[in-house]
Amino acid sequence: MVEVAPDGRGEHLRRTARRIVTGERLYAGNRETIRGALLDPTGIPWWVLRTYWKRRREFPELFRRPAYTHATVIHFKAPAAAGAFLAACSGSDPGAGRTGGRG
Repeated sequence: MVEVAPDGRGEHLRRTARRIVTGERLYAGNRETIRGALLDPTGIPWWVLRTYWKRRREFPELFRRPAYTHATVIHFKAPAAAGAFLAACSGSDPGAGRTGGRG
């Protein structure tokens, strides 16, 4: 399992805003809206705020269970570090196909 810790810069909010502005399709043709993101209690920003600390507390406990001792957990503090790791594992360029100057 590879986990990327939130960096405190609001990555989920930037992604949500980008999807609203660009009309990017999610799954099954759905699109995010301002109303859905900000007013709907099941919207992504609210879900992150509701579940982050719970998941942060539960995941370490989960992976200490005997059923999961075979799993290796790698914790990255930034998406770029996870991308570089995965690229090294696959032998590809971590910046390939990316735009926007963020790596």
